[in-house]
Amino acid sequence: MRDAYILDLSVRTELEGDAVSCAARDLAGLMDRSQVGRDRLSHVAVASDVGPVGRAVGLTSGLSSSIATLDVGGPSGSGLAALGDAARAVTSGFESVAAAVAIGGGATRRAAPPTWVPQLDDKWSQVTPEQSQDWALRRTGLERKAVLDQVKARRAAWAKKGKPLARMGALGGIPAAVGDTGVGVVLLAGHQEIREHGWKTRARITSVVRIGLDPTLGLAAAGQAAEAALHRLHLRAEEMGIVQVDARSAVTPALVGHVLRLGPDKINPHGDALCGGHAGGAGGFADLLRLLDALDADDRRFGMVVGIEPMGVATAIVVDRQFYI
Repeated sequence: MRDAYILDLSVRTELEGDAVSCAARDLAGLMDRSQVGRDRLSHVAVASDVGPVGRAVGLTSGLSSSIATLDVGGPSGSGLAALGDAARAVTSGFESVAAAVAIGGGATRRAAPPTWVPQLDDKWSQVTPEQSQDWALRRTGLERKAVLDQVKARRAAWAKKGKPLARMGALGGIPAAVGDTGVGVVLLAGHQEIREHGWKTRARITSVVRIGLDPTLGLAAAGQAAEAALHRLHLRAEEMGIVQVDARSAVTPALVGHVLRLGPDKINPHGDALCGGHAGGAGGFADLLRLLDALDADDRRFGMVVGIEPMGVATAIVVDRQFYI
């Protein structure tokens, strides 16, 4: 199986015009910045908070109409579904260069998340987000006070650096990031193409895992996805330089840290959505950018990004800064 390398990525939360147009411009701009000709890109996966807009992004970005830009992730996700899809396209050998796009619609422009259907009632229980958080805490054995203390300490450290603190809401008394509009783009290529064209890379994707769990437990899927991503590579948790976890709810970083037995020096040490703001459906891409920048700053090799998807699903992706090209 081939390797998939991250050539470059961009994330922004201050948009000029509508999110779809911004995503199309950013996709075109990233290809130009990376010196990847648009004729080489053959696969684009899009995850969006604003509905199925993949085809529109592809057609307005200047790509050939023959490229079937696909919607792979819906509202209320992290956007990492698109990155996982693009990585699989490259590692399969069927595609040479692929892109992933994530669009966050903000609180007022977000499409409706997946709805609970009556057929699920025969086997599953519908719960509120607050109940799901509480049950995830109980399942993991975490205390609410410990979660709150971690958030306070992280935000205090962020403020001490002179950085503005993000707005926070609350979900069942647990701190929660306020969703915003964001756009993220990641460009990937196989090792053969990188060698041939001399393209620069930021990291190699080594593991992509998507785990489903009883939807009642919701956020607990994040810990299982993180463990599975490590087991696939036969890596120990302590070998991770940094683990960047979706912080829409403060429960998730605390939960992943508890499951992997990693402290605050490894879990979101360079900030997260509860510190620097949330990019909505592009939040996973913002976390990936935080992760790569932090790995570069600390000169660490392995890192992981963990995102939450709707109805008890989580995505974990491991990256490696050691290159084999």
